[in-house]
Amino acid sequence: MDWDRYHTALEIAELAQRLGVTSVPWTKRRVQDLAAREGWDQSPMARPRNGRGGGMEYQARLLPERLTNAMDADERRQVQLAQAKQAMVAEQDALAALAGTGLNGRQRMVMEARAAILNEVQAHTVEHQCRAGKSIDAIVAKAETDPKLRRLAATANDRGGKGRVLSRAAIYRWMKDHREGGIAALAPKTTRETHAFPHWFTVFLNYYARPQAPTIAQAMEDMRAHARLNQLPSYDQVRRCLKKLDRREGTQARHRGREGTQAIKARHAYVIRDTSGLLPTSVYTADGKTFDAEIQHPDHGRPFRPEITSILDVATRKCVGWSAGLAENAHDVRDALRVSVEWNGVPAIFYVDRGPGFKNDGLDNELTGFCGRLGITKMHSLPYNSQARGIIERFNGPVYTKLAKGFETYVGADMDRQARQLAFKRTRRDLTEVGTSSLLPTWDEFLRAVGEAIDAYNDTPHDGLTRRDASGRKVTLSPNQAWDRAEQDGFEAVRLSSHEIDDLFRPYVRRRTRRAMVEFLTNRYFHLDLEPYDGLDVLVGHDVHDASKVWVREIDVVNGAEQPGRLIAVADFEGNKTRYVPLSAEQAAIEKRAAARLRRLDAHRDEIEAEANPHRFLSQTAQSPLSIVQPPVTIDASADAALSSPPSSVEASIPRAVDPDARPHFSDDDGFCRWCEAHPDRMTEKDRAHLQSMLRSKRAREFLRVHGHDLDALAKLTGRAA
Repeated sequence: MDWDRYHTALEIAELAQRLGVTSVPWTKRRVQDLAAREGWDQSPMARPRNGRGGGMEYQARLLPERLTNAMDADERRQVQLAQAKQAMVAEQDALAALAGTGLNGRQRMVMEARAAILNEVQAHTVEHQCRAGKSIDAIVAKAETDPKLRRLAATANDRGGKGRVLSRAAIYRWMKDHREGGIAALAPKTTRETHAFPHWFTVFLNYYARPQAPTIAQAMEDMRAHARLNQLPSYDQVRRCLKKLDRREGTQARHRGREGTQAIKARHAYVIRDTSGLLPTSVYTADGKTFDAEIQHPDHGRPFRPEITSILDVATRKCVGWSAGLAENAHDVRDALRVSVEWNGVPAIFYVDRGPGFKNDGLDNELTGFCGRLGITKMHSLPYNSQARGIIERFNGPVYTKLAKGFETYVGADMDRQARQLAFKRTRRDLTEVGTSSLLPTWDEFLRAVGEAIDAYNDTPHDGLTRRDASGRKVTLSPNQAWDRAEQDGFEAVRLSSHEIDDLFRPYVRRRTRRAMVEFLTNRYFHLDLEPYDGLDVLVGHDVHDASKVWVREIDVVNGAEQPGRLIAVADFEGNKTRYVPLSAEQAAIEKRAAARLRRLDAHRDEIEAEANPHRFLSQTAQSPLSIVQPPVTIDASADAALSSPPSSVEASIPRAVDPDARPHFSDDDGFCRWCEAHPDRMTEKDRAHLQSMLRSKRAREFLRVHGHDLDALAKLTGRAA
């Protein structure tokens, strides 16, 4: 930054407004008032302005620190943008030189012209932040008047002077060819090369280029059996043609049809993306990872593999947010992005794949979508192009795979097959017998372990964060250190206030008001302030965990686009309900799922009972009454006399002694379990079976846990029966 440069009051106001520095006034008059209050005019770093109009101008050292930091960061950002453009040009030149080997002069010239037009489209997209379709339309229109583009179009069309006009269809075709085959695919094919191969070679490739990857001999055998050729080639002729194909079109041509798009892409050259010029929060990237160990389900306790959504800052490799759920879905992605924005700031670009968790209306909708409301530009990687998101892909292995290997229920590819099978059988046996397994980590233990693993990763030096210190030595930083160094250099993240966080992260849906009410999830919400909006569309914000109220906002139109407007009212759940209790979005989904499962269980149970008891559906016949048979009673001779004579009054007045070791009568399961814990040696097989059935029930386990029983100790008591 040029600290000796002088700025006028108007220039200072314009700089503050452009850089978003609210601590400095945005008008010339208020800047002059600020200079008068701070005494800038009496400073030696102020001088009268030369030229018409007069006034004062101030040196950059005299300006507020927040403004100078923003100016310094803006200058560095402009330099980094220029360097990125230069790197893009160098990348294209390197690819052109690599892919153009073996091409003749005409092919090379046409390829370079088409690549230049595609670069113009990409540059227009980056500069104006628009879609590729609009950029193509702009370049096509510009080609009609721009001489440079007209010359490129004439060369790229490759029609000998005909068809000089650039067309949208041609650009889309070139983009498709470049996406599928790289820059080499932009070069036109020559007719002479096509006819250089024998006519039977094309027939042979139909049998050779298959995903089953047959050998040359197998493909020739199939060709002889099915193809009708007058002259069949020999094995050596086929081999020579394949070598000729490798020389002319590259070894990738041999594998087309035998390998999929992803495998073919692994054979192409790649470009390493340099992230040293990025600032923190410039690009966030995210991905979902299925955990490679079984965890106890938080609802029903059965083993399952949770899904973790992680978000990384590309510049510093810092994990800025994460969320764990039962499966990758839009809610977990939004929750991870919410945590990232709250903790570390709003990103400029959100770079993700095309999975349903990242490509949905909740993120993309311009009016109610998460990214649209925060001003985040969401970019998707190409299909079968996970290499482009290598930063997040490399994060999942060292962090989550290492964490999963610390659990005994690890199910990854490195786990011994016998040990994995033993763990699987043990957990299922424990769940069947006692309803829980000490081998399965609980949901809380899993979340705590994930948080600790991410904290350790952010504090560990990263190979991609090698920098030079003031003395010129190379220093490897951790993600947290890289973030702190950027802040020391003047970086400031875009933060949100508490009321913005509370409002922006609430999902909104469009609804129409009727008589001061709005409907959402079969619930009706009422507020008198909604009465003037009768029949109009509004935005209804809701909390997925709380259905007692909703937030209703106006819909504003800004520059032709609809945006959330001012808050009209917070409407409460009131009157004309379809339920006595408000139904939240989460509870509605849970009840719907539970009802469907119960219907399936009832139908299955009726079928089993019908097979086991067919007589219950038959008419009953009269039967003779059952006679009650009294068993013979044997009385001891010594006790006969005692029983024959009644006790005396003295004997009746003496209380009988109670046996302290006698088995008591239990009023509830709590007393039964306490007796079992105190007298494990006196438990019968029936006692152990009853205790085992209690531990299978989730409700009974909660009852025993509340009353202070150790479930593991009770489970060991049932194991004594084995």
